[in-house]
Amino acid sequence: MSAIDECCDVRLFFRDRLHSAFAERRTRASAATHGYLLRLLADTAGPDNEPPLHRPLVTLLERAHAADGLQRLAGFRQLGDAALMIYGFFSDAMMRRGISDSYVRSMGSCGYASASSLIPVTSQGGARGLAAVYRELSVRFVELGEVMAEVRDQTPLSEIEMVRLYDRWSTTGSPRLARRLARNGMVPTTELGLGSN
Repeated sequence: MSAIDECCDVRLFFRDRLHSAFAERRTRASAATHGYLLRLLADTAGPDNEPPLHRPLVTLLERAHAADGLQRLAGFRQLGDAALMIYGFFSDAMMRRGISDSYVRSMGSCGYASASSLIPVTSQGGARGLAAVYRELSVRFVELGEVMAEVRDQTPLSEIEMVRLYDRWSTTGSPRLARRLARNGMVPTTELGLGSN
């Protein structure tokens, strides 16, 4: 059972981790964007949501282009959301599938920019606020994706995830993976990792 499963309020589970991730990365976002990221994390962890890697990003892009009106806006937002979660929270799966960082960054930034452009400049209130959030997510996609990766790194791992992470660290020697292992109680050393055959 994962730490998310044990937590009764998914938003509460991610709220502190997201706040800590922004502090750790020494970055800021507007309050609206911060709230949007929190909702995205909570919604993605929800039992009724399909995983971001369920549909290829190019399929989401094609569907968004084929749609009209609000469905088109929703399609581009969904593309941006899926790409951001893949880039930040599910980057391990992205690497296993051979999906390049630059592809995901491009699709995500394009999705959010397109969603923002579909909201009329004359919009008032919530719509205007959403347009600003989508613009910020588009322009700062990499930076905010790194915040999402930091949230993932702060989420406790299952035993199987620990083994997979250790295997990746022993192959790559990544300091980031070493820090994530250490946060979960395993301090990797080169004697056990890169130097051994």
